[in-house]
Amino acid sequence: MTNVAVGDVSPELSGAASGVFNTTRQLGQALGTAAVGALLQATLHHTLTDEALRRSAGLPSAHRQEFVDSFEAVGDSGLFAQAPGNTGTAGAAGQQMQQLSTEVFNHGFVSAMRWTLLLPLGFAVLAALCCLGIRNHRAAAAPTALMNRPADTPVEGTSP
Repeated sequence: MTNVAVGDVSPELSGAASGVFNTTRQLGQALGTAAVGALLQATLHHTLTDEALRRSAGLPSAHRQEFVDSFEAVGDSGLFAQAPGNTGTAGAAGQQMQQLSTEVFNHGFVSAMRWTLLLPLGFAVLAALCCLGIRNHRAAAAPTALMNRPADTPVEGTSP
């Protein structure tokens, strides 16, 4: 890829071309990482809340809203200051909430990652299609140069 980016640049400008290419590549990596992180956070908030709502049906009614709210708070802040679902409830209900919290997070995270990975996959497909569109100008110019040479001139790489 570097050869394509700086291959047709004059030797005097090759250092500048290489610098621009590397800067562009690093900027693309930083923006791509930020985009994937933002998409993951947004998707994670949605999937965790949905999973918590779905799985809270098995909890006693007194604890359902508290359980769902703990996952909504995690999605809003993006931080695990307190483990979601760990609301300090003791006894069997507390154990059940702890087990459901693990299930909610596992299923919610896997679901969020599935959708989030479509973004880099889409860019990889787009990049592959762009690579197919790049033409090798030197290879295309070679047959023309051979056709325009005098008949008595030997072709490079062959013996007279």
